[in-house]
Amino acid sequence: MGTKFPDYCAMAKRDKPVFAPNKQVIIALCHSFLFCLPLMSIAQPPTGVGGGATTPNPADVEAAEEKPDTSHIYYHFARQPNDFQAITDTSLNHNFHQYDKARRHRWDYFHLGQAGTAMLPVVYQPRKRFGLDLGQHAFDAYHLDNQDLPFYKLQNALTDVQYDFTSQANSALKAQFARNFAGGLHMSVQYQRVMSLNDLFKNIKDSLFYLPPRARTSSFGIGFWYHDKSEKYDGFFTFTNNIVIQRNTGGIISDTNLVKLVQVTTRLPTLPLFLDDTTYHSSREYAYRHFYKLNKQDSTGAKRQYLLSHQIRYAQQSYKFSDVNTDTRIDTAYFGAFLTDTRGLRQFLSNNLVENSFTISTTQARKQAIDTFQNRNNNAITVQKDWFELGLVHQYRKINEEPLNYINQNVLITGRWHFAPNEQLRLESYAHFNALGANLGDYRVNGNLYLNLKNVGSLQASFLNQLSAPSVLEKRLWVSQRKIWDNDFNKTLETHLSGTIQIPRLRFEGTIGYTLLNNYVYFDSLAFARQLTSPVSILQLIVKQDFTIKNFHLDTEIAFQKATDKVLRLPDLYGKHSLYYEGRVFKQVMLLRVGVDVRYATTYQGYGYMPLTGQYFLQNGADKSFFPFMDGFLSAKVEKFRVFVKYENIAKLLKINKNEGYTTAFYPVPEQTFRLGLRWELRN
Repeated sequence: MGTKFPDYCAMAKRDKPVFAPNKQVIIALCHSFLFCLPLMSIAQPPTGVGGGATTPNPADVEAAEEKPDTSHIYYHFARQPNDFQAITDTSLNHNFHQYDKARRHRWDYFHLGQAGTAMLPVVYQPRKRFGLDLGQHAFDAYHLDNQDLPFYKLQNALTDVQYDFTSQANSALKAQFARNFAGGLHMSVQYQRVMSLNDLFKNIKDSLFYLPPRARTSSFGIGFWYHDKSEKYDGFFTFTNNIVIQRNTGGIISDTNLVKLVQVTTRLPTLPLFLDDTTYHSSREYAYRHFYKLNKQDSTGAKRQYLLSHQIRYAQQSYKFSDVNTDTRIDTAYFGAFLTDTRGLRQFLSNNLVENSFTISTTQARKQAIDTFQNRNNNAITVQKDWFELGLVHQYRKINEEPLNYINQNVLITGRWHFAPNEQLRLESYAHFNALGANLGDYRVNGNLYLNLKNVGSLQASFLNQLSAPSVLEKRLWVSQRKIWDNDFNKTLETHLSGTIQIPRLRFEGTIGYTLLNNYVYFDSLAFARQLTSPVSILQLIVKQDFTIKNFHLDTEIAFQKATDKVLRLPDLYGKHSLYYEGRVFKQVMLLRVGVDVRYATTYQGYGYMPLTGQYFLQNGADKSFFPFMDGFLSAKVEKFRVFVKYENIAKLLKINKNEGYTTAFYPVPEQTFRLGLRWELRN
């Protein structure tokens, strides 16, 4: 049976877009927003709600002075309880008005034209492997992992909520809450949701219409940290739950005969929709990690500590594709050899994991000054000077590939060494080796070196080398309980090197990277898993340069990359530029930023997407031509309150490009769209 999915057509009729993309509405909205700016500057949150410090009243500050947050919040992760990092927030950043997860990373991701859909990185980056890999990564960026849930050192509760939308059915919500309780108990909660559900028909040239894929992703995490009064015991309990639901439509049909077939079959001559299937991914995880300190840390932090730790983790993961409304002619043309049963298609994979890990580690702390020009009292925080760790991990998995069920076990030896003797030098290194089990011989070694040259700038070097067995999906695939492939691939060896230089005075950053892949696994033009027998390498050059003239800014970032084999479909050049004005208005109370974001890729043969396997593959039916994506935005901040208005794809409105924009073959991006976003942070 297929996954039950909401009636999105009815929902789309109820939840019509809040904003219609026409010039009258644009002008009216801009006038309304500008009228509300002074009102928002009056409705400020109360002062003096910071953690341990008082936020100064605007009347007590000189008009020309930029007022930073003086209440510092420190956080750390359960894997390293002594490594605190400070959060300071003084301005609007580029990520604030980027609601789409595909735009919130250092480099963009490609997806199926809608927020919440399957993603693929634009700029190649290694994927770190550990133990068995199931092979489903198209939705990883939407997931919250238990090891990524932060724990905070607070004096007052922290609440941070952001909501943005074009309509109720097309929205994104992010919420975070943290507070301390008596008796050494700390709580941290995170929730994220992305919905792209409206059935908004998109006008495509030649009088065709397009129904985009619809998606709903949600992630929830809650964690409790117990810190013993004796300071010798720390315990961390975390629970995370991630759900992805994607309604696949197959994209725009490019084959003329197939278009005619769909028109005859569906009797909708203007609707080239020929798939109606569902992808459902679920991941639920419980973990408890605890540390016992063999000796107590002194007040200066100079005494070396020795720690024992243990973590038990239980995870349930399932990946399901279903299509219960198959049409023999249409589905044969689309799925080809994957259509094993004309009554319907189903691909299912599940994994139940029990993992135990044990480590012994030693660490030493040091004092570090708080990095803020308001630090008149020379306040300092205790930070981690070094961390040396040895560990042993056992993984027990029950795998269900439907109909195949089996047990998979691995034993891994792990090691970690972090060294930061001062603020100028930081070394982070990690290694593991699969000593026993199904993935015997797999390993990974990676490290980062940071060198702060103070006024000159900084240098960073990164290294990664890993040997990994093929994933479960790359090795074997079943569809409707019938075997599609059973591969005997060799292990993939990957080596990555990169170096980065930053010169703050020149607002310049440059990175050069090189990756070498042996036995690389990819999905061919039929969406079948294949292994490349010859080595393939990727050379990358990334340049970031920001220009500033008074309150006007131009932030540019360009990535050049070249692969030696066409099985890696990468644009030779990808650029991101942001031109904006930023300054304080309304008696210096409000920080305002208004501008335009532009991104583009040179013409190249892009990837296609196969929803049945959840993989991007080497389609040969369409080139991704040059198309400048342009988004206008206006954002503002008053104390802890932020708001943005964004108008997407203004290139079509300005008639810069009459064609449709694509990031994945056959999946166009939406037309011009307004989006409104609000964010409010409270500390009380």
